[in-house]
Amino acid sequence: MPADALWMLAAAALFLALARVGVGRDASPRRKAMAAALLAVAGVGVLHLAGGWRRGHDLTEAGRASLPPAAVRALRGLRGPIALDVWLDRDDSRRRQMESDVLAKLRLARPDAAIRFPLDARADPAEAAAEDGYGRTVVRVGERRGETYSASRREIVTVIFETAGAPLPSWWQPTYPGYPLVPSGRARRWAALAAYGLAPGGLLVAGLWITRRRRRS
Repeated sequence: MPADALWMLAAAALFLALARVGVGRDASPRRKAMAAALLAVAGVGVLHLAGGWRRGHDLTEAGRASLPPAAVRALRGLRGPIALDVWLDRDDSRRRQMESDVLAKLRLARPDAAIRFPLDARADPAEAAAEDGYGRTVVRVGERRGETYSASRREIVTVIFETAGAPLPSWWQPTYPGYPLVPSGRARRWAALAAYGLAPGGLLVAGLWITRRRRRS
């Protein structure tokens, strides 16, 4: 999560700053102690803010870590808070699937969405697997409520829009070409020329030029 990475960067910067103060030779021990105390106070505040940072950015090609573009725009346009209560134990494979897929993508689209796991507060959450209602995801949009037992990305997003009383947007997503990318036509000819002609030829010319300079000197 972005908050975890930001927190680790802030913590590393804080410890480096404290180490720099500690190894300094120009300041007296009293000044070092005061500087370390100020850094510690400021660092705790920065770590607190970093831990609560919820915004993230999808830098993957074709936005593969996000929901479809139309769904992202529509989710951001929904009025009112969005909250999901996922009634799954932390050891349940469906929960791990949701956390790495739909919940992560929902956080990218709506960083303010509240995602809760009520069973985590129990002393023995595994016992809840035998109870009625286990496995459901309760969706709240404003004052409205909906639920589903599916862990599917599209189903959960559909329930969010149904609960909000909004139409489901287009689910079209840019095609991901996959790798290794095999060029064809003119692109393939240019790639072959660069890989088997220009690159080796450039290295050969550079080698000859360097060798001649050494011989002359």
